[in-house]
Amino acid sequence: MAQWKLSLFGNWRLQHDGTDVAVSHREQRVIAALALHGRSPRAFLADLLWPDSTRSLALESLRVSLWSITHNLAGLLAESRDPLELAGHVQVDVHIVEACAADRNGSRAERTAVLQAPAQLLPGWYDDWVSPQRDRVAQLRVRALEKLAEQFLREQAYDRAVEAASLAAALGPFRENAHRLIIQAHLLAGNRASAAQSYRRFSAKMTRELGVGPSAELTELMRRLGS
Repeated sequence: MAQWKLSLFGNWRLQHDGTDVAVSHREQRVIAALALHGRSPRAFLADLLWPDSTRSLALESLRVSLWSITHNLAGLLAESRDPLELAGHVQVDVHIVEACAADRNGSRAERTAVLQAPAQLLPGWYDDWVSPQRDRVAQLRVRALEKLAEQFLREQAYDRAVEAASLAAALGPFRENAHRLIIQAHLLAGNRASAAQSYRRFSAKMTRELGVGPSAELTELMRRLGS
């Protein structure tokens, strides 16, 4: 079976058996909406993608887009006419992040995909429906990176744990769990100076920008694991 691979982090990219496929922006929007929202009725997609049109005009625009996708990108969509969805074999980078965020132990390739994914979903897209999806996926990616850091800690791969947790902290700078994982990885690796530096940096940032310090639990972790 031909393999479809869709990337929504960073610039839009659709590949078919490893080869990039050109897709018009109108069809990109339909495919991206299905990837992010999953199985969806036609009326929902029409209203989502053409909010300034009447229902009948929006449905007609969707019909034209679907005809193009069906004829030019055979096998990308499931066979059902309504509701619509991507075919089950389509690989989507956002779905990999969602699986890792749900605490599923990913393969090496899936872990790499989460670690290497660009930070933003569909940059340069200004559709109203993209913004909440961008926020949702950003939070999922933070959780996925934290889950990866926890997996790396269990495997005693402390450098990889620091890498994953640091990416999570970059996306959520005030998310204490990410910083706790960084500190924990440094301490378990015997790098007390790095752990102390990470703790002081996080504490100073919290105090300077939020007017509060780290939790008592994080302070106790530093004391207990550093003893």
